[in-house]
Amino acid sequence: MKTKRICAAVGAAAMLSLTVRELPPVTVSAAKTVSLTEFAAAMKKLTAQDAGRDIFGELIFDKAAGTLSADGGDPTGSAGGLTVKNGELYLDAAQSGRQSGISAQSAAGAVRFTDAAEENGYTVQERGDSLRITNEFQTARLIVKAAGAIDPHGAKDIAEGYRDLHILQYETPAEAYAAYQLYSAEQAVQYVQPSHRITVTADDSDAGNENAPSYNTWGAELMGVPEFTETYLNAEVLPEVRVAVIDTGIDPRPEIFAGRLLDGGFNFSSSGNDSPDDDLYHGTHVAGTICELTPRNVKLLPVKSFDSGGSTSDEQIYAGIMYALEQGADIVNMSFGGLGVSPLEVEAMEIADEAGMICCASAGNNADDAGYYYPGSIDSCITVGAVDIDMAHPAFSNTGKSLDVVAPGVDILSYMLGENTLEKKNGTSMATPHVTACCALLRSYDKTITPRRAEALLRLNAEDLGEPGFDDEFGWGFVSMSDFRWDDGICPAPDYSLRSGNYGKAQTVELTAASPDMQIYYTTDGTVPNKETGTLYTEPLTVTETAHLLAICVQDGWVNSVPAEAVYMIDGKDVPDALEIKDGVVTAYRGVLEELTVPDTFDGKPVTAVGAMAFADNHFLKEVTLPNTVTKIGDAAFFDCTSLEQITAWGAAEIGIKAFADDTALQTALLSDTLTALGAEAFSGCASLEELDAHGIREIPANAFRDCVSLSGVRFPDASVIGEEAFAGCVSLTDVGIPFAKVTEIGADAFSGCQQWEGVLQLSALRSLGEGAFRNALHLRGAVLPERITALPDAAFAGCESLRILKLPGVTALGASALAANTGACDMVLELDYSKLTKIGDYAFQGFALCSDYERAEFSALTEITENTFTGASAGSIALPEIKTVPDNAFGDCNILCAELPDAETVGSGALTGCGAVLLTKQLRSVPADAFSENTWIVTHDALPLPDDMPAYSLCDEPLVMRTDPRNQDVSLHSHHVLRILACGTDMTYQWYALDGEDETLLDGETAPQFVPDTSETGTRDYRCRMTDSAGKTEQIDFRINTGSDDPFTEAVPETLCPNEDGQTAFYSFTPAESGSYALRTYGDAGTFCLMTDAAGRAVTYSELEDGKTILRADLTAGKAYYFTV
Repeated sequence: MKTKRICAAVGAAAMLSLTVRELPPVTVSAAKTVSLTEFAAAMKKLTAQDAGRDIFGELIFDKAAGTLSADGGDPTGSAGGLTVKNGELYLDAAQSGRQSGISAQSAAGAVRFTDAAEENGYTVQERGDSLRITNEFQTARLIVKAAGAIDPHGAKDIAEGYRDLHILQYETPAEAYAAYQLYSAEQAVQYVQPSHRITVTADDSDAGNENAPSYNTWGAELMGVPEFTETYLNAEVLPEVRVAVIDTGIDPRPEIFAGRLLDGGFNFSSSGNDSPDDDLYHGTHVAGTICELTPRNVKLLPVKSFDSGGSTSDEQIYAGIMYALEQGADIVNMSFGGLGVSPLEVEAMEIADEAGMICCASAGNNADDAGYYYPGSIDSCITVGAVDIDMAHPAFSNTGKSLDVVAPGVDILSYMLGENTLEKKNGTSMATPHVTACCALLRSYDKTITPRRAEALLRLNAEDLGEPGFDDEFGWGFVSMSDFRWDDGICPAPDYSLRSGNYGKAQTVELTAASPDMQIYYTTDGTVPNKETGTLYTEPLTVTETAHLLAICVQDGWVNSVPAEAVYMIDGKDVPDALEIKDGVVTAYRGVLEELTVPDTFDGKPVTAVGAMAFADNHFLKEVTLPNTVTKIGDAAFFDCTSLEQITAWGAAEIGIKAFADDTALQTALLSDTLTALGAEAFSGCASLEELDAHGIREIPANAFRDCVSLSGVRFPDASVIGEEAFAGCVSLTDVGIPFAKVTEIGADAFSGCQQWEGVLQLSALRSLGEGAFRNALHLRGAVLPERITALPDAAFAGCESLRILKLPGVTALGASALAANTGACDMVLELDYSKLTKIGDYAFQGFALCSDYERAEFSALTEITENTFTGASAGSIALPEIKTVPDNAFGDCNILCAELPDAETVGSGALTGCGAVLLTKQLRSVPADAFSENTWIVTHDALPLPDDMPAYSLCDEPLVMRTDPRNQDVSLHSHHVLRILACGTDMTYQWYALDGEDETLLDGETAPQFVPDTSETGTRDYRCRMTDSAGKTEQIDFRINTGSDDPFTEAVPETLCPNEDGQTAFYSFTPAESGSYALRTYGDAGTFCLMTDAAGRAVTYSELEDGKTILRADLTAGKAYYFTV
């Protein structure tokens, strides 16, 4: 299975077809044959050049922010040879294929990225407002497999002569990519691939580094290592078993390695001179685990392919494997993995397997499918995932069909650099040496154990975890040597002498077992055979009519083989009695046709239903047409029909649970308007399904369309209930035809992961909302909940970073991560009364702006917070008048200019380090020295019990002005401007005045920290805001507004208001002929960012939702001018 996946990926890579830049011709010279060490020396000169390159795994370009981030790092203006200039992305000319003749479209010394991406080998993926950028050609180096001499196509350096390999170094990635395309077209080339950089990784453990009672690794006893060693390895002399550790080297100083390291070893890396000694730690940590789990007959061979930064290349790994083979290694440990595919490593694994070397590789720490990473995805490797001490799957450990077993990989204590330094690390890198050690124990008992048998024995003895048998999280289970079974593993599947096909006449087929001691049992109707249900094979079979054969090998003491399948179609006919119908119900189909039309009658009775599991697991059918007489499709009726592309069921009124689940090829489902019942998971996992109409369905059940990744449109005009995870993972969903104003219930994670959906939802009938209902719906635009919804559940809108309207009028409690997203009140129309919130869950505001930097959020009903209540939140000022205890780190990971805590009695460690200023009073009883960050302002009228060793701070006993708008502004006529002040003080009051020289005129009603100045006439106006605290102390700020004569507003309002074509703000004026209430329908972000003002610049509109559309409303007076800003 794994090898097929890799070969498919290699084929795809060879089909790249982009513009090729012609390179000058060069002279071809014959390559002489060299030894591995000579090849390695030449190769080192090439790989050493990688140190000067800015190599990345992936870049994310945020188009809106104009920033780049490399491999999850902080945003910056340049990375990986790319630079952001004026909001556009440029490729450094020195790195590109356009080193001369830069056009006027280019910035100095750079090429516009969109013009040069293809010819430089970049892969670009659109992700909303960002680009994901990768490049396999960053080393500017190619690996070519071809017998004899080759044309170097402009390479500046070359290493060649070992096993028909040619490593070619080019000046730029563009040149390497162009040469790659040329080699891909040459028939003499067996394969060509870019040279990738691979890194070893391990995470630090949060646990301490104390020693375990007898072993450093907690896995020893759980794996049964002492028991196996005592039972089977008690001979006086055990055979030497050589284990090669391809890694960062091994530090020989820890005592555990005394007498355990083989002489020699080799350094293929670019660091450490010629010594294979470790200069990072990774290889030493891995080797320490192998050593302590094995007896002293097991010797370690240090193969240093990774440098001091934990980095290597494909060819350095290949050289390490070949060196291990030359040195007679029995087993090789590979605690690393790289994304993509490497034909070079596939070749190395094939050679190792043929030589009998057992290869153990880590699954990877990417929380991804292990099948995407090599060498672990290669079939001949034993691929190892991680578990923790509770046998739970850690989030980092890769999963999938490539996984073989799992082993201890969390809090693993082993050796670091130095004499006897121990540290705990996490990762599949730490899990792999546990399995390597088990293989060494097997080879210590029997040196003749083959790689295949070693793998089979480990699978057979693994402690089953998760779902029974194999599963994607744990593979075959936790590696175990307890009560070891030596029943020689699993039988290989039998072979057929004739491959499947459509034949015009009878055929003779022979079946062959891998051993004469094995028996073969077979069936001809597609059912899985065993000794009881199958026929014992004794002689060649004559196939006279279409047959679907399944055959297994069995042997006493062995596990039965997996079934081997073959289909022999004679004259294009189906197998006899393929379709089984009883009393009008289709009960089974065992045929091999691609297209099937079910009859409307059978034995004189109408066919009315498809029974449970009737077509399940059929991998031949592509199109099925049911008669209109069929009104019911039973549970799992078409489950796992992986080739099914179309189902026609115009008469179906009821579809059962999992009826079409995991039909990954299903694109079209033609259903009736009379459909009224849909079972849970009915279409879950239908990865190719694009659209579905289902009139009459009132309840969309749980998981109905989960992980339908191609689903773009659904129409359920009668639905009022949406079950949990109904559309979870529908990443392509954009058109949702559901009457949300009538929906009463939305289940947990119903729309989680619907990344493309730009819904604006008026949920006026809603009575129940589940946890994570809209989690990671990245482009969801708006939602209005009714007042009856008083609690917003956990993660309800987590990750909804595009929200522009969110109205929660009745909410008094927020669940954990309820609003966690990269957005906030300043980016949207938000209706949420903070003063009514009585409960806030952890991380509810992670990445959320509670208000703008000029506003104050008051939580007057909140009496208790945790250390994570406000984690990741930002605000101008936050007031918590009822909070008495401020826990450790409560505001440590925040960006809050001022926190008002007038009733706080105790403050924890690091509690206020994320605040620029803090208001405290005499209520304070205790505060540690590290509660504040350096240079914090402390606003108070009272003496506080502050520690003497606190970092530098400033005391303020009067209103503290934290931020203001510019105090002298030039504005346009009739424009809307707000003058804002953020100040910190006790019970603050504000009063605005108009100034005429030094004379003040009090402005009635202007008692807020914000004020909208009059812009109805040209000229200069001066204003003053005076702030007063509870002690009567004051502070004042003066502003000057210069209103210009330019009037940007265009007379008359067009039918559609939108920004100018150049993306700039547009201005329109409007004078109504009649007084009354006016409404303006908007789309996109206009409902949030469209503003109507009167002549003085004061806003007169408010927004509402109607039928999923934003409506701006205003009460206007006839003959009076109003102004739109879009």
